[in-house]
Amino acid sequence: MLGAVGWVLIAALGYFIYWVAQPDPVPFLGVYSRPGKWYWLKFRLMKLVIALRQRSKKNKKSGDAKKEDLMNSQWGGDGGIRDISELDKKHDLPKDKKFAGDCVFFDGSNRDGWYFTLGTAQRHDDIINLFLIIRVPGFGTFVDDKMQIDTNAKSIQSKNEWKTASGFSIECIKPMEEWRLSFKGKLLKSRGACIFSENGEEDNRNKSEIPIDAEFEIAWTNFGDYFDFDTECSPTAIAHSLAIEPWSRELFDRMRASHQTHYEQFGFINGSFKIGNQTWDGIKLTSMRDHTITGYRRWSDIRRYIMMIYHLEDGTCIHTSVISMPGVVFSQLEFGYIITPDKKKIAVDRVHFDLPMHGEDKHFPKKFAYSFTAGHLHYDVECEIIETCSFKMGLDLACQVKNSEK
Repeated sequence: MLGAVGWVLIAALGYFIYWVAQPDPVPFLGVYSRPGKWYWLKFRLMKLVIALRQRSKKNKKSGDAKKEDLMNSQWGGDGGIRDISELDKKHDLPKDKKFAGDCVFFDGSNRDGWYFTLGTAQRHDDIINLFLIIRVPGFGTFVDDKMQIDTNAKSIQSKNEWKTASGFSIECIKPMEEWRLSFKGKLLKSRGACIFSENGEEDNRNKSEIPIDAEFEIAWTNFGDYFDFDTECSPTAIAHSLAIEPWSRELFDRMRASHQTHYEQFGFINGSFKIGNQTWDGIKLTSMRDHTITGYRRWSDIRRYIMMIYHLEDGTCIHTSVISMPGVVFSQLEFGYIITPDKKKIAVDRVHFDLPMHGEDKHFPKKFAYSFTAGHLHYDVECEIIETCSFKMGLDLACQVKNSEK
């Protein structure tokens, strides 16, 4: 005869078998994975693994390891040394990696209403993926002449510069401290929000739009150290983003194959702009730049994303993002960081932004709110989009950021 303890154990075993047999929840809208029954175990396991890899990287002395292969890096780093001169230089693309890329991005804004975004990605076959957006308060928002047709620009071969035949040039002057950006060519006034389904050969611009002669000369200088997403990103954020996904050998193979070396740095843009007959000198913007070095990057893998960058009045700089790449690994990848006025770096642990409920129907709300946690603080953010331009991109974003103890 079984005693009470035996019956309790049998009941517990039966419940466990029943619980294990339950299927994981289906992805929301068929895209966005949700926490399953093994979420907490997977989360804790991945958080531990990533934290240990990052700790090992920090404790590694420069003489203990060779330089890291930046085209084939992994979360936490592969144990090699990441020299800033190697990180900030222009890289040769491996011939055997069709989708390799060396990508640099700059943005900036100020309280007067200036906004600037320039992104270039060096590719094989003398191609640079390019986009440019400049907003001049009281004058207009301008984009690259060809951007609304094709974002593949012909590049000019250069060892040190990201350079296009259309007049763009980007060059690192001093690693992690100074860059130079220049342009002389044609711009168009933005038509407002556009939703693109695919790249096409047909020119869909308004025929009355006339390209305008424009040029700029910009110096970018740093504000504090760079933030390395492999070695400094919050283990909590990455572990959560991975733990909600259904695990398989294929998933981890894809994660390894598609991983990208990526780092960011806040700073300042100082320069002069000329559009048509108008000239603006001594323009200063608070800026964020990034650099991605990768053996694999396909823009079509990115289904949706929202990247929010704030420059607060006290000097605090914040970046929070949620990216959906369900065909690769993450259906909702959260990450971010904070740079304090005294240049201290704080990794963002969670970004509580519900991407499926914002713009999934291609109509992004004019007002929205979200929150995120970093260190021991919880931040609530209220946002209002004031102006949009090409690529359905929010240019003028009025935000109020509040923080409180967790």
